[in-house]
Amino acid sequence: MIDWYVKLLVNHPRKVITIVVLLCSSTILIPYFIGRLPEFSHPELGFETRGTDIGNRQVTWDNLMKALEKGTELIDDITRIPTHVLPQHYKDIDFRKNDVLVNFKNLNSDADSKSTDIKKFLPQTSPLDDEIFEETEIMTQRNDKKRRKNRLDFFCSRPTYDHARVVFTSSDGGHLFTYQAIKDMCLIQERLENLVAYKDVCDVQDHGCCPPWSLVNYITLLRKHKSCSEIIPKDINATMTLLEACTHFYHDNKLFEWQTDHSTIPRQCVQFSGVYNLMHYHLDVNFMPPHAPTNVLTSSMMFLPFGKGSIVHVYEAMKDANLSTPLVSISAIDFGIKEKLFDLELVSDIYLIFLSTFFIMLCVLFYTWSIIITVVTLLNILFSLSVSYFIYTFVFQIHFFPFMNVLAIIVLIGVSADSSFIMCDVWKVIKINDQAGSLVDVISKTLKHSLLSISLSTTTTFCAFASSFVSAINGISCFSIFSAMAVFVNLLITVSLLPSCIVLLSSKHRHNIVLFEVAPVNKLLAMEQMLRGIQTSFNAWLLKIVFRFRWVWITFFFILGILSITVIWIWPGMKLPESVEFQLFRESHPFEQYDLVYKNQFWFERILRIDNNPENRVPLRFVWGLFPNDTGSHLDPEDHGNLVYDPNFDIAHPKSQSWLLQFCANLRLQPFYRALGGPQMTNCFMETFVKWMGHACVDNLEKDRWPCCNSFEFPFPRNIFHFCIMKAMYIVYNTPVSIFVPSVAGPKFSNPLFHSENQTLLPIIKAVVVEFESNFVFTTSYTDMELFYKQVESWSSKMMETAPPGLRNGWFYSHLGFYDLQKTLIEDTIMSAFIALFLAFTIMFFVTTSISLTVITVLSIFFIICTTIAVLVLMGWHLNVLESIATSVAIGLSVDFSLHYTIEYQLACEDSPRATAISKALSLMACPSLMGAITTGASGAFMLPSDVLPYAQLGIFLIIIMFISWFYSTFFLVSLLSVFGSDYDHGPYPYRCCKKLRNINVNERHKNRVRHASPFSNVASESTVSCISTAIVNQPTAQELENLTVLPVKFQPSNTRSVTSSLYWDDDNDVVKKNETNAIHI
Repeated sequence: MIDWYVKLLVNHPRKVITIVVLLCSSTILIPYFIGRLPEFSHPELGFETRGTDIGNRQVTWDNLMKALEKGTELIDDITRIPTHVLPQHYKDIDFRKNDVLVNFKNLNSDADSKSTDIKKFLPQTSPLDDEIFEETEIMTQRNDKKRRKNRLDFFCSRPTYDHARVVFTSSDGGHLFTYQAIKDMCLIQERLENLVAYKDVCDVQDHGCCPPWSLVNYITLLRKHKSCSEIIPKDINATMTLLEACTHFYHDNKLFEWQTDHSTIPRQCVQFSGVYNLMHYHLDVNFMPPHAPTNVLTSSMMFLPFGKGSIVHVYEAMKDANLSTPLVSISAIDFGIKEKLFDLELVSDIYLIFLSTFFIMLCVLFYTWSIIITVVTLLNILFSLSVSYFIYTFVFQIHFFPFMNVLAIIVLIGVSADSSFIMCDVWKVIKINDQAGSLVDVISKTLKHSLLSISLSTTTTFCAFASSFVSAINGISCFSIFSAMAVFVNLLITVSLLPSCIVLLSSKHRHNIVLFEVAPVNKLLAMEQMLRGIQTSFNAWLLKIVFRFRWVWITFFFILGILSITVIWIWPGMKLPESVEFQLFRESHPFEQYDLVYKNQFWFERILRIDNNPENRVPLRFVWGLFPNDTGSHLDPEDHGNLVYDPNFDIAHPKSQSWLLQFCANLRLQPFYRALGGPQMTNCFMETFVKWMGHACVDNLEKDRWPCCNSFEFPFPRNIFHFCIMKAMYIVYNTPVSIFVPSVAGPKFSNPLFHSENQTLLPIIKAVVVEFESNFVFTTSYTDMELFYKQVESWSSKMMETAPPGLRNGWFYSHLGFYDLQKTLIEDTIMSAFIALFLAFTIMFFVTTSISLTVITVLSIFFIICTTIAVLVLMGWHLNVLESIATSVAIGLSVDFSLHYTIEYQLACEDSPRATAISKALSLMACPSLMGAITTGASGAFMLPSDVLPYAQLGIFLIIIMFISWFYSTFFLVSLLSVFGSDYDHGPYPYRCCKKLRNINVNERHKNRVRHASPFSNVASESTVSCISTAIVNQPTAQELENLTVLPVKFQPSNTRSVTSSLYWDDDNDVVKKNETNAIHI
């Protein structure tokens, strides 16, 4: 097969290149013209769990809520069904609100009495000292009614959550409620209002833009000024005095927005709602908090008179404007454009990837001295991405393309360059050693040798990426598919496009192509000689350092690896994400500052946040009638599939009625249940239904209730239950909202207009939800949420085992999405890491055929991964989605150096003692691997200036993993091989097993053999700078490692052409032979 392919490449290189270019180019043009290009307008998508128990329940619950909202498939409000569709006897029922009040009068009276009891416990406030407001009273009396009306119209409306806002902070962390700070905030506010972009989007009134809601404007309003520029120090003191006197009313929940009644509260405290709005919207929670009064204001919120949304140009104008002073600056912004801006900056920062690519290509040019090979390498990267995207989108039909897939470009750059280096070096070495061979023989040998190294490197990287496919987080799974496919496609393009170009560069086709040589100048030769001298000195120094202190390196790096494991698992430990906010930019970005820091520093935000509002506790929801199945595509976050109904569900069965009533009673006795006052008509609808059915058949209004009355005992007959439950729910949903607000709990009916197969035209109960409130407050703590989930799930599972067949498939659901994400990150990251390590172990064993070499190499890889993650932990990284991906990438990149060291050692070990084999492997691989680490790390360094968090984090990660991988591979792995590696008398496992069968005279073989250097000797993984390999003279009599020496290669150019060295050892004279050919190709 390979011979046929070689002949095809040699005889038809142009056709192969043309076919590859046309096919790959079509994968670029088709998505462009069809309009299926990637877009990242919703970067938060794809980071939810799919396929887990909690994930399936989350999807089912979301589908249930959507179905109820549409009201086509399911309904909970019977009143939404047209009356002419219902049976005739329903029309005879008069649902007056008086009937409802009679039926639920006890609940109403309980609510009234509860409200009365609450009023008794409201804290009584003492009247304010009149002297505090003396000046304000005098000024108020001087204002006429028209002036007061104008003051009320100072703001166009009231601030809302949908308004854009910014946060002022002190540059030195000082107090903002000072005269100078107020004047600086006024100055910044005026500069902002003068921006053209601001005026284009602001809400307008008669004389221009509406004023923003801010601290300085409320001081202006309360002190009766026209603008904030008129504020004087006396105004600051008066406003501070007002706040000190009125804040306790706000904390006691006695101040409300637009409050006019001040019978129990001084009028100054409710004037213009100034105190309420300042405390609620504009002053941080650390300013005059309850029970611990402090007067230090560290941050202040300003609401802008335009809504959040498509206002990117306003943000860009703000960045260009001078909106800061030496004392005050805008530290945080919430414009509601975080996702939109991320989409723009993700594309705009691609120039950093281009710079990284240009740097790599420049290094490829210096390595190969061929512009054609450099261009082919660049096309290889481009085509690999385009073909992968085409297959990903049009073949696999995956419509979701997460922004994480863009990160595969950076890794693919190194893989493509690595393949080019290997194949070009192998071609040069074989061409020099086999000058008499035909072109077919040269290309055949090149493919056979280079495919081994390229395939190994590609396979390990492919396995590292593919191992993440097991993740239940669809964003990670999509990244796994795309990146693994890109690496595989890169291999296919490399073995087709690159060999064809090499054939064109050969002498046979050289006269048929536009190609000419430029002889290198003396400066290039001098630079090459200098690099050789540096490398020779470096190799000599490195050999001494590694060999003489091999036990030191083994001990040091082993202890470092153990400490790294301790850092990851014991202290401080890999922390899980603690914020429900999805971070897209660096923490210093003003958008992230608002979400991560200041969003929790103002009272209006705290009330809306579930993790800070003690009244928004985690609900207890139990669902029957629906299977928790996710029928949608797990690779598409917007495809949640359809509801799957339980065919065995039967709530009308008498046993089911009794069990559900007992279930609710048992639930109220559990330690996680929290009792609430007021009417709870649908929380456990069976309890309400049983009480309602206990009424007399003729009530006080002489209305006949039969058959829905006490004429039937509980549990009720099936037909009575179906008939009366609809009647009861009809009454419930006609209850005035002042008494009862429907919740998500209760029976869910099929819509007879939607289900055509329902010939009875009666709504049928398709699902049931029981909901109560727990005593557990939502938290981002994984341990606390795990305790809550396991406690409720354990009790729920035991109860479902006792349920009748019609209710046995019920399940528990609550606000567990973030907990499930944390849980999945832990489990899937560990699982994918073990899968990748197992595959790496398997590959290494089949390549080296030695258990000892495999164990040593995998141990080195394991410590590289652990040390890398430990460094990230110490830097404050949390185990989030990107960090989970980084773990998989770390495995692929860490295998590379270790693999090449081990392969070189094994090749040398077959013919040499352990000491000589170690010295050869280290001398031939140390410099290229170092340059590979430097250049790959440099490509990561190009990403550091980006504000986009994934780019910046990947850049940091590449620098760390390359640094750690090279040091572990060079010092730890080589030291282990020098002590525990196989000797040439004790080769790999199959050789030892077959030693007796071979019956070969080792001495005779040693005498006659000619040992050639590996074609891969001067090839580095992802290396981009040519490091001329150093020859190590074989000294059979030298058995000690300390006697090993490195001899420099003398450079004797025969002409003015550039030099490419091909090194091999000859036992007869122990000298290094080299050929000097090749030139710069343009």
